[in-house]
Amino acid sequence: SPDSSEAAEINRVLLKETEKPKYRPSDIVRIIQGEGYPRFTISKHTDLWHALDAKNTTKPYGVEIAGQWYWYEAWLARVREHCLEQRDKYV
Repeated sequence: SPDSSEAAEINRVLLKETEKPKYRPSDIVRIIQGEGYPRFTISKHTDLWHALDAKNTTKPYGVEIAGQWYWYEAWLARVREHCLEQRDKYV
């Protein structure tokens, strides 16, 4: 029955809201450097997000919370892709 306690528990488990992991710019740089791109710096990160207009709220890359910008895993994946494409520049 849709209004049974079992249904409520199933909905609670299946429809549980999850918050996306969020990263500060320094976290992104640290992760990428740890993956073998030591010349990817905070300055290079800033240049990249500017070039890709990554803080545009129509893109799925991050969110501003209380005046601070946080990046989502989609941005981390995009940065990885960029570093792979530009490997010689960052290794």
